[in-house]
Amino acid sequence: MAPHLEYAQVRKGWNGNRGSSSGIIEAKDFYYFLDAVRLLEQCNRLTESEADAFREWLSKYLHWLRTSPQGVKERAAQNNHGTYYDLQVGTIAAFLGEDTLLRHTLRDCRFRIVHQFAADGSQPEELKRTTTAHYCCFNLQGWIHLAQLAESCGEDLWSFEGPEGQSIRRAMEWLLSYMGKDWPFQQIDNFDSERYYPIYYAYLSRYGKVSGLEHLGIPSKEEVKPLFFPHDGIRPFWQLS
Repeated sequence: MAPHLEYAQVRKGWNGNRGSSSGIIEAKDFYYFLDAVRLLEQCNRLTESEADAFREWLSKYLHWLRTSPQGVKERAAQNNHGTYYDLQVGTIAAFLGEDTLLRHTLRDCRFRIVHQFAADGSQPEELKRTTTAHYCCFNLQGWIHLAQLAESCGEDLWSFEGPEGQSIRRAMEWLLSYMGKDWPFQQIDNFDSERYYPIYYAYLSRYGKVSGLEHLGIPSKEEVKPLFFPHDGIRPFWQLS
């Protein structure tokens, strides 16, 4: 594969038969894929030349993400696309040892928290969609991954708050308040309500007990399915540390 996504989400006859900036989100799963690569390297399952070639490819792809018209536009996206752009760039920068870029990415993504989350924890950009339950869960799942990446690098997104109290924590509390209830916003497709569970357990591990959910009979982590639909943004075997 060439180290770019110039043809991602291409539509024939549009944009000179090039892809769109939104197509970059199709590579959102680098954050756990690169963990798998680390495991392969630690087990000596990749030769030195293979590892070097892969890092060279990643370096070129990262340069394309940061400099191409598609990448520049995706970085400016105000909704989940911007979240997953930061997740990609931050994850790859961490893997390649690009510490300055990683710190800048984690610093800048705090501005996204201020913009994307309202004071009550709702997500105005995602509530503009016709499948709002999906996008609210999807975007918040991306923030969980970003906060975990930041934590592994000595940064703290979990406790960051904007001037009006905008925060990942408040966003999780707002979303989890709808567990076991009818979703009151537009959702034209079927929605897998089990997608609340990975978010619930992420909250539990970071902030402690979620009040008001005791009556729901929430299953244990081991009882929840380990694999979700790929577009849900939940890593495979999410319940394993």
